[in-house]
Amino acid sequence: MDARANRRSKNDLDKPLQLEGCADENISWILDVLFDAAVDFDVIQKLQVGLVLSGTESRDWNNSQVLQRARQNIERILRAVVQDNQAKLQRRLRNNQEHRLAIQLGNGQVIPNLQSLSQGQSQLFHLFSTIIRYGERSDLNMSIRLSDIIGLVVIDEIASHLHPTLQHDVLPKLIKLFPKVQFIVSSHSLLFLLGMEKRFGSDGLSILELPDGDRINSERFSEFGKAFEYYQDTERFESEIKQLIAEITKPVVMTEGKLDVLYIQTALKLLGEGELLDSLEIRPVGNKGKKGDEDGGKNGLNRVLNFHKKDPSLMNQPILLLYDWDTSKPAEQIEKLWVRSILHNPKNTKAKKGVENLFPIDLFEERFYKTDVKEGDYGEHSTITKFQKKEFCNWICEHGSASDFEEFKGIVKILEEFVKAHQSPPDQQPASE
Repeated sequence: MDARANRRSKNDLDKPLQLEGCADENISWILDVLFDAAVDFDVIQKLQVGLVLSGTESRDWNNSQVLQRARQNIERILRAVVQDNQAKLQRRLRNNQEHRLAIQLGNGQVIPNLQSLSQGQSQLFHLFSTIIRYGERSDLNMSIRLSDIIGLVVIDEIASHLHPTLQHDVLPKLIKLFPKVQFIVSSHSLLFLLGMEKRFGSDGLSILELPDGDRINSERFSEFGKAFEYYQDTERFESEIKQLIAEITKPVVMTEGKLDVLYIQTALKLLGEGELLDSLEIRPVGNKGKKGDEDGGKNGLNRVLNFHKKDPSLMNQPILLLYDWDTSKPAEQIEKLWVRSILHNPKNTKAKKGVENLFPIDLFEERFYKTDVKEGDYGEHSTITKFQKKEFCNWICEHGSASDFEEFKGIVKILEEFVKAHQSPPDQQPASE
């Protein structure tokens, strides 16, 4: 009789019905997976010099190639959990039992062991690794073809201890790796429900509201979904700011937009402040996104300010947030972070906001304005005149003179004070060779 059929006839599942802990078993099993996928050194040497493999060697070589996919499937789960598409398992030497399995991230950083994952990350990694481990007990090919694993998984409070992104993005993604496994889960997390409906569609899952068991959909949570999108956008923005600061070694000046950067750089060159320009990294706070420039303006600078107040230790470089005059932002200083506003030029009554206010009024010629006629709902017409900021910036930065940038000396003064305040004293500066 087939061993599997015999086991079924004895009502022996060979698996516990209730699982509370599985980390040790998973680590031992993962090491076995890595060992099965390994290739003998002798086989590699023969392949390198073009020798013919024996029957056994050829079989082992072919098996190792197939079994590599089992390792890759485990790493698919790992990559989703740590949100790094290049993360991989790293086997350590046997004399380091506590760190037998490490995780190498795409940036080269190494997490010393699986136990170093956060509680939520560890929960997800071991949960879905266990599904593979149980799935392959009757057929080793199940660890290679996750879509063939059949089973039923019941989980209480599946989203507990999970970071919001793990609930909304990662957990539904992992569930979808097992299309023939039926998941019956309970959860109080609206984020998880939103993520599931986004991943599977409204027809791909059933949401039952307890205790009555009424079927519902997640449309009632749409406003909550918008709030989460804002949360994710904020998290992405903060990540980009941290990466920006980590890559720069000079004091950083952040402006409301990229045109401000071009104006200031041109002004420093024309006013003979090349050394000051070289000592700074001037960047717009916004980035180019799907809908054009995003995260810019005073709101972008405010987000950097709030981010710094939340955790100033994440920003090692001096930062100057330079607001346009019309924001009326009061000066502020928090350790290495400065907040300053550009001074208002009352002589320019045409440019009523933005850094363009610093230029002489006679530069604002008609050619830099565009008039559009708009037809109303009842046939009436109105004209809208709009200043062409980009065209003006390109022209003044190419053809402007030092006198045109005279009012930018107020910005020069702010930058000089900022740089001077963060220069190392002479006795702390590295000796010249």
